[in-house]
Amino acid sequence: MKILFTISQLGGGGAERVVSLLSSQLAQRGHQVSVVTWFDVPPVYPLHPSVKHIELHCPNNHTTGPWIQLARLRRVFKQEKPDIIFSFLVVVNMFSILAHVGLPGKLIVSERNDPNQNPRKSWARTLRNWLYRWADGFVFQTPDAKNYFAPSIQKRSTVIANPLSAQLPEPFTGERKKVFVTAVRLAPQKNLPMLVRAFARLHTSFPDYTLEIYGEGTERDTLQQLISTLQADNFIFLKGFAKDLYTRIAPAAAFVLPSNYEGLSNSMIEALALGVPIISTDHPIGGARMLIKHQENGLLVPVGDENALQTAMQYVIENPQKADSMAQKATQVRVQLSLGNITNLWEQYAKTFREARV
Repeated sequence: MKILFTISQLGGGGAERVVSLLSSQLAQRGHQVSVVTWFDVPPVYPLHPSVKHIELHCPNNHTTGPWIQLARLRRVFKQEKPDIIFSFLVVVNMFSILAHVGLPGKLIVSERNDPNQNPRKSWARTLRNWLYRWADGFVFQTPDAKNYFAPSIQKRSTVIANPLSAQLPEPFTGERKKVFVTAVRLAPQKNLPMLVRAFARLHTSFPDYTLEIYGEGTERDTLQQLISTLQADNFIFLKGFAKDLYTRIAPAAAFVLPSNYEGLSNSMIEALALGVPIISTDHPIGGARMLIKHQENGLLVPVGDENALQTAMQYVIENPQKADSMAQKATQVRVQLSLGNITNLWEQYAKTFREARV
């Protein structure tokens, strides 16, 4: 098949990582694969040498930018003539639908977040819901995300979780460090202030433990100010990006995801696969609940419940054998979410559209 992926950029992000993995894997299987990016952002994720990378060099402004994006995207669709277009992220999805009007090939859009919350503006969600009727297919990360949309969309959709990288290290074994970790974008969606406050309170009873927060984002200054206000600079650290992230989080006491909502967190599934005890909010749109069974392979706490989050962290400290048992069971996702298995699902879904045309 001739397959084209489109996404705004290949900088650091969960959707960008998935596009890199899937496009490269499909290219290795003999498909003719292109990846179209809109903006001039240095790529973080590599592509297989046989993947054609098409850069639109669109201006990122709110006046002429959208019209240029639409025109350039349509021109690429016409030139490349793909059998299948996979579009990622809601704004890209809406533009792809408009750019694809009247053109051959099938357009499949993929939701990568909670459709109840993203986009933030209600009018934009209404526009998305109307435009989505014109797409040919849909890939959702969780059943809850699929069920948000109208039955006519659900009938044309499939649910596929995120893949794990084939380069993921083996699960951790050994003595754990007295450190809690998280690795997320520093954004309001992640509710990191709740984690900081809960850990600051926990630290009064367990002063040997520290918290390391990996990632960057718009909330860095706000978080640093909160840490300083709580006089926690000596035990809560904003670590930024780390190239050796797996090595740093694997021996941790636990990985904590305090998000208000998520699509399906890549850092969470990687921590599960690495054998790190997991504490996550039971956030919409159901990604954590889909993979974590409470007290079997991880701990789930209610969204926004600071006391429950503190209690869960204390449970991990006081029950190390139970925490290790849950972490060991969590590594079973390595098979379920292997890159090969997940690529099979995308490939099979694409083939249903190709076969329908024959």
